[in-house]
Amino acid sequence: MKRISLFVVWTIVLALAIPPGWHMPSARAAEPPVPPVVDGWVQVSTAAQLMYLNENQTEYVAGNIRLTNDIALPEGFEWRPFGGNGVPAFSGVFDGGGHRVTGVSIVDDAGDDGDDYAYAGFFGDTRGTVNNLGVSVDIFAGEYAGGLAGVQSGGLIDRSYSVGIVRGKLGAGSASVVAGLVGASNNASIARSYSAASVDSGTAPNIYAAGLVGSKGAGDVDDVYARGSVSNRSGGVYLHSAGLAAFLINGDIRGAYSAGPVGAAPPGTAYPFVRGFIASIASTGNVASSYFDRDASGTTDGGAGGAIGLPTASMKQASSYAGWDFANTWVIHPSVNDGYPYLRHAIVTESLPSATKDVPYSYTLGAFEGADTTLNWSADGLPTGMTMNGAGAIQGTPEQSGAFEVTVTAVDAGGVGDSKTFSLVIEAYASEPASFAVGPGAAYGTTRATAVPGAADHTFLYTLTGSAPERPLVGADVPAEAIAYEAGSDIPSANVGQYLALYEADAQGRVAAWGSVALEAGHIQSSVGTVTGSVYGVGDVPIAGATVSIDAASTTTDVYGRFALANVGQGGRTLQAVAGGYDPADVAIVVVAGETVDIGIVSLSPTPIPATGVRIDASDFTMTVGDPPRRLTATVEPANASDPTVVWRSDREDIATVSPSGEVAAVAPGVVTIAATTADGAHTDRVAVTVMPAPPTVGSVTGAVYGANGNPLAVATVSVDGVETTTDVRGSFALTNVAPGSRTVRASASGHSPKDVAVVVVAGETVDVGTIALSAVRADDDDDDEDDFTASPAPASPAVETMQVKLNGTSLAIPVRRETAPDGRSALRLIADASIVSELFAAGGIAVVEANVDDPIVKLDLPASALREAREAYPDAALELRVDGASYRLPLRYWPSLPEADTLTIAIADAAGDVQVRVRNELAKQGYEMLALPVDFSLYLDGTELTGRGEAYTVRTVALDAFPDPRASTVVWVDANSRPHYIPSTFRPTENGGGEAEFYAPHNSLYTVIRTERTFSDVQGHWAQDDIERLANKLIVAGAAENAFRPEDPVTRAEFVALLVRSLGLTESTRGARFADVSTRDWYAGAAGAAGEAGLLTGYEDGTFRPNAPVTREQMAVLLDRAMAFAFGDASPTTSSISAARFKDAEDISGWAGASIARLVEAEVLQGGPDALFLPQATATRAQCAAALRRMLLTLQFIDAE
Repeated sequence: MKRISLFVVWTIVLALAIPPGWHMPSARAAEPPVPPVVDGWVQVSTAAQLMYLNENQTEYVAGNIRLTNDIALPEGFEWRPFGGNGVPAFSGVFDGGGHRVTGVSIVDDAGDDGDDYAYAGFFGDTRGTVNNLGVSVDIFAGEYAGGLAGVQSGGLIDRSYSVGIVRGKLGAGSASVVAGLVGASNNASIARSYSAASVDSGTAPNIYAAGLVGSKGAGDVDDVYARGSVSNRSGGVYLHSAGLAAFLINGDIRGAYSAGPVGAAPPGTAYPFVRGFIASIASTGNVASSYFDRDASGTTDGGAGGAIGLPTASMKQASSYAGWDFANTWVIHPSVNDGYPYLRHAIVTESLPSATKDVPYSYTLGAFEGADTTLNWSADGLPTGMTMNGAGAIQGTPEQSGAFEVTVTAVDAGGVGDSKTFSLVIEAYASEPASFAVGPGAAYGTTRATAVPGAADHTFLYTLTGSAPERPLVGADVPAEAIAYEAGSDIPSANVGQYLALYEADAQGRVAAWGSVALEAGHIQSSVGTVTGSVYGVGDVPIAGATVSIDAASTTTDVYGRFALANVGQGGRTLQAVAGGYDPADVAIVVVAGETVDIGIVSLSPTPIPATGVRIDASDFTMTVGDPPRRLTATVEPANASDPTVVWRSDREDIATVSPSGEVAAVAPGVVTIAATTADGAHTDRVAVTVMPAPPTVGSVTGAVYGANGNPLAVATVSVDGVETTTDVRGSFALTNVAPGSRTVRASASGHSPKDVAVVVVAGETVDVGTIALSAVRADDDDDDEDDFTASPAPASPAVETMQVKLNGTSLAIPVRRETAPDGRSALRLIADASIVSELFAAGGIAVVEANVDDPIVKLDLPASALREAREAYPDAALELRVDGASYRLPLRYWPSLPEADTLTIAIADAAGDVQVRVRNELAKQGYEMLALPVDFSLYLDGTELTGRGEAYTVRTVALDAFPDPRASTVVWVDANSRPHYIPSTFRPTENGGGEAEFYAPHNSLYTVIRTERTFSDVQGHWAQDDIERLANKLIVAGAAENAFRPEDPVTRAEFVALLVRSLGLTESTRGARFADVSTRDWYAGAAGAAGEAGLLTGYEDGTFRPNAPVTREQMAVLLDRAMAFAFGDASPTTSSISAARFKDAEDISGWAGASIARLVEAEVLQGGPDALFLPQATATRAQCAAALRRMLLTLQFIDAE
């Protein structure tokens, strides 16, 4: 069919609308109306506007469109499918507003006139959102044809329907796909929709015809039905024909039925698949809770296990539909939809436009009709003068103003429907202010308006214009150009013929009343006189340049202080004289028309110069106790202020004092505010002073001395240089005021040989050397220069304190020592000798030491020699310390090489109270909820903490009061700035109703558990939404902008390495970043260094990293492969049984990447596209990286699967 242009149709409409005798200019054609845009929505209310959109599709296919009326396209207008067929697919939101478009005609007349569409329907191709839309169609075109859409390549269709007839194109090519609602749907969903259109297939070797959807790929179909007939043409080799869907490839169909006739396969069809509900279904598709009318369809074969055939009588009984929601979604009534179930009607109009009192009003509401029926509308609560007709239109002229609650109801023939309450605002034009009048002003050429405000907080404003203003509505904004006005004062520059409008504004600046007058001669002042005089200042000296004014008349004095004011309105007036540096002076005078009044000398008094500010000559600074005082200077502004003095104050004189002259003296550590205030108290400047303690000059050494029998030695002598002390009854000692540096601790006791221990003392810190074991002096020891002697027996040592702990589940008493930590908290040291270590590892495996104590710090001392023996005997064994819900597991093979040291110490400590509060508060400021008290894990070798970076993961646990949501929770290590960093971790519930976090850390630190819910506006509905949000909650990925992730943006090599380092829980280090193009100042230097140290990153042959180059998919694969090898502790990854040659583009994969890609594909960390392409040289996107990283973490069991 030839397409009638919008121009021709619109011209015909105008011609029919113009009465006889009216003529249009011959040289100018009518322009089609452009639909308005309101709040970002294209508002379509007429056929002409919809036709304009159809003619200009490229401008609108990505926009948001809303219908505000039912629209009937004119007869003869050939609709061009909206989106697709050479135009981008529709990708916006099309809100039908509960309205129907009729007259949608698409007929391919086989001529070469532009109507040979591949996709035929109201939409050619849509991947956006379509809702609340009904269409009445006559379609005879398209290889893919549907009443609503030929193809749905994405997005959602909700609460929409089609009626009429849909016929496929004859000779459609390789396939003809025709259906009542959508021809083909893939990666898209259809919900709460139906079709009553009859369907007639096209002709092609492969024919698909169905009542609702022809071919369905990925995506769900829920709560839908089809009632139209399905007819089949001859000529096809394969015929797939059914009442609801012809072919289901992927996705689910749930809660659906079909009730239309399904025609038989025409003679000669080689492979007919004609069924009542679905013709063909792949193994990846699923049908559930669905039904078809076996009487109407003419077959008992539904085509799928979830499609149940029922006789017509049963199809009209709600009890036949198991699990269907007839309370909210479905309804059934014998008077509607021929007795079959139908979807509940829904009023979809969101709000009513406001009306104006005494002005005609008309607005039609819209509703989704759950069946092809007519709804009857009614309304309660409409103001006087307004009614609603049965078609849903509110009409009339309101006689009242205000806000009205209107309840609208729409019901079908069965009395089933919907109701909704709206607020209808009736506005009113503003009335005149009380006592409004206009008259001449006081000064020549002025006018004035008088009025009484309606409330105490009302104000007046005015405009003076050359044209008549329109009366505003009550509550409207006052024009921006309106000038604030005091009723009765002069309005200058008034002229006959101008319009004076007076606005009365309420406290919010909106119109409360309004009056306007066209100015005449009688409204403007023309009777005037003259006033003269002089202005003098200090010492009776005339002031030149002083301003003298009476009402709107103004002048300045000459060099002699004289002035003359002409054109001053007659009557009592007030003259004001103003000069810089002086207080203004007012003089009352009487002006006589036509005369000059001389008022003599006006004397002005000088104005004091107040301080306008004060400024201290320093910003925030730091002092140290013992520093000399620091003098601050405060400058009062302006420089010529009458009083330049200031008052100095300190808000914490116990921390720092300040003298009247501004000298600050440090007293004690802390933060203090020093303030300088002007003498009048009006202005203050402040600086914050941080007072640091005097730097320490000495350190401390602690430990314990034990004898040969393993008992503590009391009164043993311990010394460092000239500092000496003796041990207490537990053998403990503490040496204070020890000079920093490398020192030698000597321990000696009667009957024992003295022993020296090397120690490094740090100023301000305490070094714990652990246990010093002394050997007894033997009686047969000879000395070349001395006679033999027999050692005196050592004094009896006090009883050693012991405690019951569990060793591999068996209770055993072992020695303990109670200590005081440097922060004053109690600490418990468990002391295991060689025999205990030997017993622990007697069977290999995991040796467990469990202590249930209340001490916040627990340490376990182990003899290094015994551990070396255990490691040699059981290289795969591990030692685990469990304390109050926390545990630390250390595989012996991962421990550092044990030198000839005495003691290895494992420590688990709860964070101190002030640290707990600080960490919790700082995490809360960053948007995180802390779920567990922070715990510190550490290792010591002869009292010196091992702070080096680990090379492998160790397993640790912390207890939780409740089991958290694993999707939104993670273990973190907390740095010195209280910033959290992800640590690989999983969660499991415990028998007491709580939870336990197990985490895998390659280093020691302060650990806790946090919870956060992160999302981004641009990933909603994205295929990688769950991957992105899960990694955001784990602190691995972050947004690219405010509330935006930008999932399709490319990723640079630096960005991916940073993501990888965070995913593995590694700490950043610049030591490994030895690349020519990486500076330690670069943001990614720490990540590149950590990746280098872990063996993940090698760079290019020229020694560069190329951080800003995009990371390709094959580069990403190699980095992921190395990361998994590092995490598994495997320096040489295994080979894969899968070859990268499985991909069609395998020859494009670089040789160095093939093995990595094969291993990752086998592990299901990476996968190719549906077309069997890997695209190795393609740039990886942010979404792809997030998905691959999450799959890697799942494979490593570094996060929970759910």
